[in-house]
Amino acid sequence: MKKTVLFFSAAFSLLMTGVLLNNTLNVYKIGLLTIGVLCGIILIYDVKVVLEKGSVLKKVRCFLSCKKQAFFSILLIALIPLAFTTLSLTSFLTFALCGVLGVAYSFTFRINKKAYKLKEVLILKNVLIGIAWGLLIVVGYGSLDNDMVIYITTFASIQVFIGSTIRDLPHEGLDKNKGVNSLPVSIGGKKTVLVLHIINFLSLLLLVFASQNVNYMLLLSLIVVWRFANLLVLSHNYQSKLWGQTVNLLTCVMFLFITFIQYLWN
Repeated sequence: MKKTVLFFSAAFSLLMTGVLLNNTLNVYKIGLLTIGVLCGIILIYDVKVVLEKGSVLKKVRCFLSCKKQAFFSILLIALIPLAFTTLSLTSFLTFALCGVLGVAYSFTFRINKKAYKLKEVLILKNVLIGIAWGLLIVVGYGSLDNDMVIYITTFASIQVFIGSTIRDLPHEGLDKNKGVNSLPVSIGGKKTVLVLHIINFLSLLLLVFASQNVNYMLLLSLIVVWRFANLLVLSHNYQSKLWGQTVNLLTCVMFLFITFIQYLWN
């Protein structure tokens, strides 16, 4: 339950970051998007019943055999016409894309009777997760007409990519046995942390290029400092749930906190 709450808080924070950047607070739109995010988090990160093998129909029946999964699936489907008529086309399509990307990495594809999983491809899972979560800012904002929003979305995607890779660190042995080619499996934990440090500091370049609001960009740079501390502590203990889960996911909450300060400032 705690893990689900953390994931929802992180996703909701990125969504609301986009809403605040738009400077238009529509309670009905926010409520609709919040319920949609909750459904997505439950159906992607809190799945209890799943069938690995069998036909698509059998897998769907197995998935819906859990009352909670059935309820949130039906709720999500019921929201589609409301979302289509209420949200901007950009928000609607981007939200749909987030959902597709969120589940795509775990799907099994068959080519010439041979099974393939995207999560078995090196860092592809982390890239898909990063893009899916980062796009929640665009969903909240509602359009692609602001360069600063694009920069912040990209910056958020990079930070989520780092966060998803951090969550792979304690599962290095398990992923190796399952055939999941994560970065820690490929190059080891220490080198993975070093690579993530480099990516984290390089992400500052995006904030430099997004020069429309210097004060806001300076505040967002604190996220890089936060992530540096996160990685520094984890380098000594990959199994820490506090730093690997809680502090890690709170990085997304920092986006909302900083954007709210900027919203009040203006």
